[in-house]
Order: sequence, then C-alpha cells, then structure tokens
Amino acid sequence: MKRTLLYSLLLLALTACQDYITPEVPKDDLSSWMNEEGLVKGEVYVKFKQLDKDLQVVATRSGEVETGNKDLDAAAVNIKMQQMERLFPAGKYEKRTRKAGLHLWYKVKFDEAVNVGQAVDAFSALDNVACVEPVGKLVPVAVNPPKDTYFSSQWYLHNTGQIGMMEGADIKILDAWELTSGSSDVIVAVIDQIVDFRHMELNQCMWRNDEEDEDGYVDNDGNGYVGDYYGLGVNNNTILSDDKSHGTHVAGIIGASTVTNNYFDPNGIAGIAGGGYPMYNQGVRIMTCDFSYGPAAIKYAADMGAVICNNSYHVGTGQATIQAFQEAVDYFVEYAGCDEDGNQVGPMKGGLVIAAVANDGVEKDAVIPASLNHVISVASVNPRFQKSSFSNYGSWVSISAPGGGGDEVPAEYDWSTWAIWSTVNNNAVKPMVGTSMASPVVAGVAALVVSYLKDKEGGLTAEEVKHRLLQNVTPIAEYNPEYEGMIGTGCVNAYGALTGAMNWPPVVKLVSEGLDIETDKVLYYDEEVNYVFELSDKETDTAGLTYEVDDPAGIFKQTFADGKLTLSLHNKDIQPGSYKVSLSVTDQGVGGEEHLNVQTTTTAFTVRLLPEVHTEASIENTNTELTIGASATFSGKVTARIYDTLGNLVLEQVTNISLSSPGKVDISGLSGGMYVVKLTCNNKTITKNIIKL
Repeated sequence: MKRTLLYSLLLLALTACQDYITPEVPKDDLSSWMNEEGLVKGEVYVKFKQLDKDLQVVATRSGEVETGNKDLDAAAVNIKMQQMERLFPAGKYEKRTRKAGLHLWYKVKFDEAVNVGQAVDAFSALDNVACVEPVGKLVPVAVNPPKDTYFSSQWYLHNTGQIGMMEGADIKILDAWELTSGSSDVIVAVIDQIVDFRHMELNQCMWRNDEEDEDGYVDNDGNGYVGDYYGLGVNNNTILSDDKSHGTHVAGIIGASTVTNNYFDPNGIAGIAGGGYPMYNQGVRIMTCDFSYGPAAIKYAADMGAVICNNSYHVGTGQATIQAFQEAVDYFVEYAGCDEDGNQVGPMKGGLVIAAVANDGVEKDAVIPASLNHVISVASVNPRFQKSSFSNYGSWVSISAPGGGGDEVPAEYDWSTWAIWSTVNNNAVKPMVGTSMASPVVAGVAALVVSYLKDKEGGLTAEEVKHRLLQNVTPIAEYNPEYEGMIGTGCVNAYGALTGAMNWPPVVKLVSEGLDIETDKVLYYDEEVNYVFELSDKETDTAGLTYEVDDPAGIFKQTFADGKLTLSLHNKDIQPGSYKVSLSVTDQGVGGEEHLNVQTTTTAFTVRLLPEVHTEASIENTNTELTIGASATFSGKVTARIYDTLGNLVLEQVTNISLSSPGKVDISGLSGGMYVVKLTCNNKTITKNIIKL
C-alpha cells in the first residue's frame, strides 16, 4: 500500500511554540517572584538597543565595576556586579557579528547572593536596554546512566530483529555507506560537555584550530577566545572527568572512527560519518564546544567552520527567556560555511542546527533550543519504531531517530540491550538512552549528505540538506497512531536522504504593490483590492502545482493566468468584519512509497471590511451634546475644542471613541449661536461648523 505523508512548510506564520519570543522585557519587578531553580546564579544576559562602540568596562580599586554610563553604573552597584563582557566575542568576524546585532549582547556576572530577578529588574528599567534574560542551566538529555562497560551491536545502524526488536527498524546505514561514510571537509560542532579528544576512536577525527595555541595560553588566531584548539574552551591542558562523558557519547555516534571494514567489531564503535567504509578514509571532523558558553558556542561554531551544529541539551527552566539562543541559531543558519562577505567557502552554504526535544515523556509547547525557529528538532524512537517512552513530542517536532528504549523495554531484556552504545571518556564504551542520542543520529546522517553532495553542480545549501532529511524518511505513523503529527515526518533514513527524490516546497510570493501579508488590510466601503500571488517552484515541474483557496465566506473572486493567482474583492454588499483567507499550493513530487515528496506551502492573510458609515469620522449635534463617531483612521483619545465666531476657545473636552462606541461632548453650557468644532486624534484634525439653538 502506498503511503504519502504531507510535510507542510508555513512560510509566513509562526507556529504556536514560537509565540514566547519577545523583543523587550516588561519593566516590572521580577525580584519578588523569581524562582532561581534551574537558573545560573549570579548571571544574566543583557541586550542593548544600540551601542555606537563597545562598553568600556573597568574594575575600580574598591572592587566595583564601572562603564562610564551613570545609569548603567547605578544598576551595577545595585546588584554588586563583578564582570561585564560581550556574550558573543567576534575577533576577525566583527563585521558580520555587528550586522547580525550580536555585538549588543553582554554577559553580566554579579554577586550570587543577589536574586536573579533583582538583576533582571535593575537592567530592564534602563532606557537603552532591549532585553534581559536569566541564564538557564543547560541540561544534557540522556537518561538511565550506564553502570556496566560492554558492547552490544548497534541496532540503530542495522537492526536484524534481535532481542525483541523489529527487523529493519534502523536508519538504513549499510546501503548509505556504499556511497559515503563521511568526509574530512565536513565539520560537525558538538555543543555539549567536552568531548574526550584523547579517546582512541575520536582523536583522529577531532577538528583542530591549527592557528591557535594548543596548550591554551594565548589567542593566536585573534577570534576572541584563548586556547580554543579543539573547539571552544578546549585545549591540551583541559582536564576531563569520567562523570561528564555525555559529549563524548554524542560525538561517537556522529563520527567515531573505525579503520577496518568490520563495523560490528565488539572492540569499537561505528560512527555514522566516521569514515573507513568500504575502504579506509577520513570521516567528518568533530569540533567540541563547551556548552557552558551557552548561545556563544553556537555562534563560535559558525565562525570557525562548522556547518552542522548538534545540541543534545535543553535549557532547564521555563523562566529563562531565549532570544539570545534564537539570534545565535539565526546567525549559524545564515553564516555557517561562508566568509565575512557571505561567500561560500565550506562544503555547504548555510548551516543546520539540530537539537534534542528532551526526556519528560510528555507533549511540550516548547523546549529550548529544539523548538526555536530554524532548528531541526529530534524525537526518539525505539528498536520497534515506536516513540520512546521518555521522548517529548509536539506539533513542532521535525523528525525522529533512534534514541533507545525506555519503560517499554521488555522485562526479559536488560535496558542496555535497547540502548545506544557509543564512546565515553578514557577510551571506554557505554550505553545511554535519550533524545540526546537521537539528535546526533540525525546530525550524523546530515554529515553524510553534505559529504556526498558537497561537490554537486551549482553548490549545496543547508536548505536542500534539510529538505532531504525531512522528506526522505522511513514512515513510522502506523507504529505510533496516538502520536500522529507529533514526532516529525518519520524516522531519519540515511540511504533515502542520500538518494531520494528531492522536491522543493512551492514558492508563494505576493507581488501586489502596497500589500503586506503580515498586516491586516482595512478596506473602506465600496473600495476594491487585488491580492496577486506568483506561484513558482525551484524545479522545472511548475506545471504540476495545484492550489486551494480557503475562503469560508466566499468573498474573493479567483483568477489564475500565467503562473499568477489573483484574489479580487469589492467591499460592497458584504457583511462588515474581519475575514481570514488562506492559500495552499502543493507540488505532488515524483517519489515512491519510501519517500515523502508531497510539498505544500501555506500562507494566509486577513482583510477587515468597514461598513459605509465608517468611511469617515462623524459629528452629530443634538443641541445639548455632540456625538462623535469613529472611523478606521480616527479612533481612540479625541480632544474636542470649540471656538466662537471671534476665534475664542470656549470649551475643551477629552473623550474616547471607537468603531463600536462613539464619544460624547457636553455642550449644554454653551449659549446659542454659531461655533467651530475642531477634533484632534492620532495627529489628525477634523473641523466642522455647528449651530446651537
């Protein structure tokens, strides 16, 4: 039976999980209620509205920190500020950092005895501050920490139906490896606990900053960080601990090196893009970035050459806002693989940010950074293609990947047999389960796609790789009927992503001059409007596009010609009110049962139709009072001034008017005679002569 799933790309409407992104912090007192659980004490992120130059922060002999700005220094004293520095150092990437507005962000450290809410309140009260964010603790999202060290076959790569599993419930890696097992041109950033760069299966695949001091004493390369030899915060003098192996485990899933063809050798781990198959070759390179740097690590990865960024953690509190993370993600997506001027210099233009959806086992509206715009969010499935019991889910989730089994592991089997085995610190191998493991599976497959297609004619873009991943999945809806539309488009399929049909979403462009999709169109009575949409496709099969207009009231007339759809409306004999209309354009694609090729782009707009009486503001005289009716452009607070025939102001009153509620001005105290009424609202003045009997 042929199964076709629909992957909808909403171009112009933010999904519900993005509604919490706000450009400014309300100027109210947070110190009285701020619960610091899940927050980093003594630290906030501050974004300024504008800065002509970097703040000059100096320490005084008394131990205080001063900037030379009176208001800012007062706030600093209030919270006992100890340090203030740019959140996103730039070095030689200063030009594009400023273009992206990241130079406006500062990391502020202060006395940990001061409540974080007090610091948020102190800075948000300043006029030049656009945003203040508490810093959430970053939490790795693996579960069931292992206690034993032994190796079990990597079922997520090749599932033969062993120990209660379902044969074929894997990522189809063996066929993919016949085409590529990775390329050293591709750099994958692992934002996590520090990767063990000495591990025998990871050392040869570690990215190295050859321009930097490998022992961590000086900033030789001028990028704003000292000693970033293996990545941000990591050099030969970095001390690792056995209980912080999460990043090493994640890195092994992506790129552990195997130098023989025997990928199920119990003495080694096969990284998805680690090279060595079918003959020895170098796999992808792993850049390790200490996730304690937060969003700065994501920006760093883009500046230093990574084109894929894996984030197997979440911000551990709902109180910490996320604008800094969103701006760092946007920066990575736009600038990864490019030089300072935006020219492609890496294997792919633009970057992919991939993140785990966390392990609460519930439907979530948001998980940071997974639910941010432009992030590929990854849920976990078990060896039967069922959602892992621990995996979060939601309509915003992009895709699923193997991450191990949770409570559903059959009682007769040890949990570790359904786990994901990978490298850990000190040359060891252990099992872990969690969406932390599922995310690097997708990152590893993405690295394979970039390795395979990096030299394609016309160049490779991150957008194409993303669509290849999300379209060419293994359908798993039949195994998860209760989670339909909640765990992404399907399970990542390595061979499908490399070879599957590629179908770009249709492009829907509004070409009508003076109209804006995101702004409601107000239409006066008897006025006309034409929404003209140009429908196109990046491929050559534009003739196969179909469209559907959802116009419940049937108020628009539709005309299609020469690739353009015109929706026409005449505001006459139509019930006044707001009308939302949506347009869906679909390309059926060309793939077969294994591929998700149907692509639909949906856009929507709203028109507000005014009745005939609301085309202009009105003034009615009843001899004792004036009734003032509003129009679409004349409503709100109105100042009424009345002058006698000599030009003397004899009455001034303020009233509020709206389309549904007129305002009143009492003129009962005026003597009979002729008067001039001037009404002012929204910088607009209306003048009318009246006679009072």
